[in-house]
Amino acid sequence: MKRRTVLRGAAVGAALATTGLMAGTASANSPHASVCVTEQRTNRLLTFRRDTEWTEENVVWSWNPGVGGWYNLSDVRFRRATGFGRVALAAASGGNAGIIRLTGNREHDLDDLLWYGEPGGNPHAIERVPGSGVVVTASSHGHLDVYAPSRPSHPDTLRHVQTVELPGAHGVLWSPSLRVLWGIGDEVLKAYEVTGNGRDSRLVETGAQVTFPGLGHDLQPDYGHKGRLLITDTYAAYEVDTRSLTATVILEGRLIKSYVRDKWGEAMWLQAEDLPPRRWSSDVVHFDTEDKLHPEGQIYKARLLNPEFD
Repeated sequence: MKRRTVLRGAAVGAALATTGLMAGTASANSPHASVCVTEQRTNRLLTFRRDTEWTEENVVWSWNPGVGGWYNLSDVRFRRATGFGRVALAAASGGNAGIIRLTGNREHDLDDLLWYGEPGGNPHAIERVPGSGVVVTASSHGHLDVYAPSRPSHPDTLRHVQTVELPGAHGVLWSPSLRVLWGIGDEVLKAYEVTGNGRDSRLVETGAQVTFPGLGHDLQPDYGHKGRLLITDTYAAYEVDTRSLTATVILEGRLIKSYVRDKWGEAMWLQAEDLPPRRWSSDVVHFDTEDKLHPEGQIYKARLLNPEFD
């Protein structure tokens, strides 16, 4: 059941402007669209085309890091990096996070890492800030870990430089047009300015924030609307207006682990289905127009293969 409810956030200072060019790829409803999932039973990142059955023989791209610190892959997203083109970012509840070079091969493994860190604390999300490094959420530790480079176009020079408290930290997203990093935690979404350059890069709260009733979980762009974010918490999925700093319920439901809308407005989401032993996982990814089943899968999040947004 869908319901529209507005929650007010606190804006400090002037409203955040939303400018910049929005770019996208084929609609998630297109036969050429692809989706990447964090599949935790086999602990791999798996990419499928929308127009195929999501079975092993139809995997378009995969990354297999093994286990250890890569146990229970919890996040994946795709970005562009100077000198490397499109890269994948990955985080795992086992404690690791990293940047994967996409070589064009069907299968990837640890040899394809450009960089990895060991933040610990149950990492749930990772984001790249162009020129300033990467930020990883440590949900059980309740903070953001900032890694900055001595040479911006060399990921192997990334080092830990800052820890920022954010209780329940679960999601991060860089906004190219606003030039702020959004972070989501327990009952709050906050905006951070990135100051300094290279190894001196630091996060500073802007004071802009939005509150909601549950533990924040996923944080994604709305590919069809500049100035709008999509978030989930314990109870629902919301769209957030970054000008008015208000959150509107768009889909009620407990434990929505990921939610996004493509450039044409079609939604894709994953909701925990109480599958043992990973009761936070599901074998189904939902779309407005259909469901896609990955047999025996234990998926935690689903992502569009689109590095362009905002």
